[in-house]
Amino acid sequence: THSYLKVGSEPFGKNPFGPISKTIKNNYKSLKEKLKKKTSPNSIQIETKQIFLIVMESYDSWPLMDKYKDLNVSSNLKNIQNKGISFVNFLPAANTTMNSFGAIVTNIPYSGVNISTIGATKSFPSSIFEQFKTLGYQTNFFYGGYLSWQNIKNFTRKQGADNIFGAGSISSSKGIWGVDDESLFDTVLKEIDTTKNSLNIILSLSYHPPYEVDIYENGFPYKSTKDIPEKFKPLYDKEKMPLKALGHLWYADKALGDFVNEAEKKYPNALFAFTGDHYGRRFINGSPTLYESSSVPFILYGKSVNKNPKHVLTPGSHIDITPTLIELVAPANYTYYSFGNSLLKKNNENKIGIGYNKVIDTIQIQEFSKNYGTKRQIISNHKLTKEISLGTKQKHDSLMSLAWHYTTKGDSIN
Repeated sequence: THSYLKVGSEPFGKNPFGPISKTIKNNYKSLKEKLKKKTSPNSIQIETKQIFLIVMESYDSWPLMDKYKDLNVSSNLKNIQNKGISFVNFLPAANTTMNSFGAIVTNIPYSGVNISTIGATKSFPSSIFEQFKTLGYQTNFFYGGYLSWQNIKNFTRKQGADNIFGAGSISSSKGIWGVDDESLFDTVLKEIDTTKNSLNIILSLSYHPPYEVDIYENGFPYKSTKDIPEKFKPLYDKEKMPLKALGHLWYADKALGDFVNEAEKKYPNALFAFTGDHYGRRFINGSPTLYESSSVPFILYGKSVNKNPKHVLTPGSHIDITPTLIELVAPANYTYYSFGNSLLKKNNENKIGIGYNKVIDTIQIQEFSKNYGTKRQIISNHKLTKEISLGTKQKHDSLMSLAWHYTTKGDSIN
């Protein structure tokens, strides 16, 4: 269910996640004060000039799991994952592109309210664009689609993007949604100045119906189901995942890998961050687990972070991307604003990753539904306790209550 507010109208309605707690009301004068954080006093800035945050259309975590690696549809990102830092217990903010993208940019959790119109009329201090501008970064947004979609041009402009590029400004053949990923990434390489510090957010779209790329001209190896690796043939269902769709997942990964190879040459000290906007609604059969139908990647990659490659169990979600990046590049005791927390901080054992009606920790992933109750999947061998289960729902509702209030009512805590 979405709540839409007219521009200029008086915010209204009861908070669906319950009122803000008395503890928060007693301790803070505003929500901005509640969101205020400081980087570690021992913070050491990594050496990087360009930051590339790539938000990949429908790119979920399952193709990167070891049990699917021999399907070879995400080989480039898998290789990047193995060289960098990968957060394996990670959730998207929402189940649709704009709602997740809105949360990534504003750093406000999606709480059932479409922020594309609201965010086009007022800026939020937690915005990733605004905060990186104060750190001296030029802010750029690249989208393979048309900028009229979901008001995305006005939205990103209001949230602090200095330069905005969409399909209309990219010289390439165009499809229903826009240009293919290769053309999008070529534009990024063409436009980003090697001499400037820049934050560059890239939103791709090729892995999206109606799947218009000529995958076989690009080298997709599976001409028919006979070409699928033997170990996956008993599992593969071409009705659930047609070869054309599987080929576009492969193509998105190919375009991504080609871009990173070129970008590393042109911007040798770049920091790359990769995530998916939401579960791609496609799986190799009709029976994905809750984790497989929920999780998206979050991967950090680049010279400055590849020295200690690892898979990190610390749970997180899209709202943790901004603080993670800020804590990597900002000076010590730098003030910033965030609903999330850096995933690289120590002592994160009790942290949970929170998406809309979903949570993940190091033990389990849960989905909440008014009609069907709680759906749960155990993802580790740790002992499950009732207290952990109850605590995650409470933390979810508390965060969503703040996000809903902040989005619809504003900064006032009352």
